[in-house]
Amino acid sequence: MIKFFRRIRQQLLSENKFSKYLIYAFGEIVLVVIGILIALQINNANENRKSINKSHQIIREIKRNAKSNIQHLETQIEEEENVIIAIDIIMDNITNTKIYNESLDQYFLSCFYWPTTSWKLSGYETLKSYGIDIIDSDSLKEAIVNLHEINFNTLAEYARASEGIHFSTNTPLITELFIYQRANVSQSFEENSAKPIDYEKVISSDKFRSALSIWRFLRTTSIQIRMATIERFKELIALIDEELKKT
Repeated sequence: MIKFFRRIRQQLLSENKFSKYLIYAFGEIVLVVIGILIALQINNANENRKSINKSHQIIREIKRNAKSNIQHLETQIEEEENVIIAIDIIMDNITNTKIYNESLDQYFLSCFYWPTTSWKLSGYETLKSYGIDIIDSDSLKEAIVNLHEINFNTLAEYARASEGIHFSTNTPLITELFIYQRANVSQSFEENSAKPIDYEKVISSDKFRSALSIWRFLRTTSIQIRMATIERFKELIALIDEELKKT
């Protein structure tokens, strides 16, 4: 093709058709520019398609993480509810019944429990490495960032607060009032127990009663935070599904 155009140029010059040569040369330049523009457009389209494919790959991973994290949160809510049940049973006994029986030992063990926080964040970490702007939808970007940077941080801060209160307030009371019993190392947590050293001291301890009431409030609030996070996850999944439909 290049040789063909070169022959035409040489022929026009040899025939002294300079004006036609200029017109031809200009036309050739226009063709080259058009070719370059088409090539750029094709390249940009290919790069845009690659970017969309990568963004969809990432948000699919975020969606898988979200479903896993919802299940994890639901398990944590169930654990928190079991703690509240244990606290209510103990509070009823030390306030009303005031009679010890061994069935309480399991509730004494469970009443100051709190769930740890661990999440699947591989999709969000991948997104951060590529840059959040790889996603076109502003609402989706905002939902992803808010969930991972605000909701998760709130949960983490609440877990740290629970841990701090547990070791500063609950642990001294537990040490003073109970003996933790574990028959062997193969036992699960549920098979262990906390037995009162002197049940009369447990009943008369205002600090223990106050610690239980505070801990119940913290567990109730923690459930509310987790439920709100589940709703954010569900909203995020809906936005991801909407974005994937644009393929």
